[in-house]
Amino acid sequence: MERLRGILKDPAKPVHLQMLAIEAIGRAKNPQDADLIKPFLRHSKPELRAEAISALVRIMGQDSVQALETLSSDSDLMVKKRWLAAIGFLAKNNAFLRARLSQVAFNEEELAEIRAQAIQEMTRNLPETDEERIELQGKLLELVTQRQSFSERLRHRFKTHAEEQDKPKIAALNLLGKIGDKNSLDALSSLKLPGKEMSAKLEEAIKQLRLRLGTEK
Repeated sequence: MERLRGILKDPAKPVHLQMLAIEAIGRAKNPQDADLIKPFLRHSKPELRAEAISALVRIMGQDSVQALETLSSDSDLMVKKRWLAAIGFLAKNNAFLRARLSQVAFNEEELAEIRAQAIQEMTRNLPETDEERIELQGKLLELVTQRQSFSERLRHRFKTHAEEQDKPKIAALNLLGKIGDKNSLDALSSLKLPGKEMSAKLEEAIKQLRLRLGTEK
């Protein structure tokens, strides 16, 4: 283990060796190594920042959340996705982290891919209270039922970046199928969505809701 620590203390070591060392140290889960890993959250190499996220989660668990928050606005897509995966992993039985995922999921300034992943992480961490479920359902319904802009309709017509932009809605439909109530069923039953994948996901969500609510046809 000291040899691995030595690799991280030597900035001249190749990046791939540092990545392997961070991963191995993370898997060892020795609390004293947290301070050795934390500086890599600010490293210029995104692959090292991403590896440091996973290592700190293994070492510190819930206590890593504050340190990881600096990566929530990282400009590198891989790092941002690794941060989301970490928050999703830690969000079980943690209302604050579920709310943090919700902030990302419904932030229109975020990339569609990031918003979709945030919703997928929420699907793995379902609401624990009816109040939380109802609030989330409302946001999801607003997302999937919002009217498309002219540019979005053009993208679907000519299939230009349509699939990428559809990802949040597809993820939202999947989650609604798992947590929705009659309000979701009524809203989705009267909805029409463009694109084969979204239409299929809409139909799947409606079927799942009917099965859950005991109103299957």
